Amino acid sequence: MPEGNQHRCAARFERFGVDCAEHGSPFYGQLSKLVATDEDLLRIAAHASREPIPNVFFGAVHYLLLKGKEHELREFYSTTTGAQPRDDDALFDVFSNFCSLYRDELIGLVSTRLVQTNEVNRCAILAPAFSVVYEAGHRRPLSLVEIGSSAGLNLLWDRYRISYSDGSFLGDPTSTVQIECENRGASLSMDGCPGPVIADRVGIDLHPIDLHDLSERLWLRALVWPDQRRRAFRLDAAIALALQDLPVVIRGDVLTVLPDILRGIPDPSTLCVYHSSVLYQFSPEEREQLASILARASMDRPVMQVSAESEEGLRLLVYRNGTRVEERSLGSFDTHGRWLCWGR
Repeated sequence: MPEGNQHRCAARFERFGVDCAEHGSPFYGQLSKLVATDEDLLRIAAHASREPIPNVFFGAVHYLLLKGKEHELREFYSTTTGAQPRDDDALFDVFSNFCSLYRDELIGLVSTRLVQTNEVNRCAILAPAFSVVYEAGHRRPLSLVEIGSSAGLNLLWDRYRISYSDGSFLGDPTSTVQIECENRGASLSMDGCPGPVIADRVGIDLHPIDLHDLSERLWLRALVWPDQRRRAFRLDAAIALALQDLPVVIRGDVLTVLPDILRGIPDPSTLCVYHSSVLYQFSPEEREQLASILARASMDRPVMQVSAESEEGLRLLVYRNGTRVEERSLGSFDTHGRWLCWGR
């Protein structure tokens, strides 16, 4: 690996280690710092076709373990040991040995797989924003279009029970998918009131996850950090629910297929395009293209855009008559949906 590429890859793992520590995964926090210092492991990770490299690399290791690879490393993962996982200084040596032993399989995975986490708890961030869109659209049913929808699990947000620390909740109170979120901001004041009516829902993804395919379901599961079991339980419950009535997810580049999808959504519903933790993979030019597509679509009807991107917060953008006419901040949030600071 060229020295410059190695330094960039190492920096990504160092940054990921900090993020993991902040988001409740000391296991990956520890491993990330160690991988950042190991040239052989960085060479494997550098085969990743797209960002974020650490997520793809750790997901590939986890995937092989979940598939049943027999190795001492299983003892350190809470998802592959029936007892309390090991926590000792041997972790990195064992991890390195596993990666050396299964090097070719890991390279094959990181070079072909993408990060498609479908973090179900993000629905707690999106749901209040959809309520704002619903009101702004004079309570007409919503037609939802999700960019980067993976398996489409977040398109089904209204079928989950979403509870907030201020006592509010949205969705189905009897749902088997239970989502909890701390609200650190203004009161949501929903008190279990009926949420938006959904007229249509469609997702777009470069490589949609087929939930009928066991290996693809396992990849989704492998992307959940192994020391965060509650996230894994929610994902499993959401998959089971989705398999009863799968949402439509279109395969393709959003900048190519989105215009036709928008034209095909009937009036008089309120059209809402949304995305969460997706735009970091877009170049500045691609972001401008997306804005242009939404602006052009608004020549025929208003278009609402809900943007949940960590660097910009939760925002509502409104397009009318070919122009962006409003941009409103709705709050800040944790990228895994653990907390929402509504209205701030």
